[in-house]
Amino acid sequence: MHTVPAGYLEAFDAKAPGRRDPAVWRFERAGGAAKLVGVRDAEVVNDIYAVVGDDGARDTVIEEDILQNVDGAFCAARDALVARRPLEEGQWYDLAWFIAFQLERTPMMFRMLREDLSEHGMPADVDTPQKLMVLTVRRLLRWLHRMDWLLCYNDSDFPILTSDNPATMWRDRGRGVETGVGFVVSDLHITCPLAPTLTLMITHTEASLKAVRTEPIDADPPPGQFKLRIRGGPYATEGIRRLNLVTITNADRCVYASYNDPQLKRFLEGRFFGTPGPVRRPLPPAQRAEGY
Repeated sequence: MHTVPAGYLEAFDAKAPGRRDPAVWRFERAGGAAKLVGVRDAEVVNDIYAVVGDDGARDTVIEEDILQNVDGAFCAARDALVARRPLEEGQWYDLAWFIAFQLERTPMMFRMLREDLSEHGMPADVDTPQKLMVLTVRRLLRWLHRMDWLLCYNDSDFPILTSDNPATMWRDRGRGVETGVGFVVSDLHITCPLAPTLTLMITHTEASLKAVRTEPIDADPPPGQFKLRIRGGPYATEGIRRLNLVTITNADRCVYASYNDPQLKRFLEGRFFGTPGPVRRPLPPAQRAEGY
């Protein structure tokens, strides 16, 4: 099972001559190594989503009954957007489910959950973060439903990058960006690259920020239609470079691309190669009580 689903990475296929199966260029944070790898070999962590059943046996319900369905539905919606076809209402839900799970499903997030539980004196079993992910993902979905979504089509000659943590929560810091911020931050951005030609950017509305700060944790999902302001627009080179900076800042170990050339290596040099991984800063206690 991939921490980044193989179907997700297929959109970044490098179209390498002589290869029948999709492949991507993988760039390593430590050492700067670049390698063309098949998407099914790009980032594999065995049993990351397995939980222990009541009988003590390995239970694969999360990866086989939940995540595979989420990932498959996402890919169909993503492919339609890349082809600039209109989505049905249910496909917007498919995108939102994928984003919500991707924010919680990474090894980095699992480590942070274990550390947070330990800080509060609560022991965590090996599968506690996976179980919490399934319980809390609906809360993220409720907030995403009320946010403002922007489809950013790449209008430059600089393709969009992705990473082993493709969905990024960040805020603008002038010349730089701060990753790992929470939903309670009013100027929160969430971005998720969908292909070298397309990325999603999601920001707060008054309704979504109010929901984060006031809704009970166990509130039901919003009723009725997918009530979002969904816009689309081209992004020029400056904007794409900014979004790529967000992606590589949030990468745990790897950045993936559909190409490998001197321009990309110059962009990664000093910003990604040899730099430390992203830091998740714990929220103050008051903010933890208010939201994510």
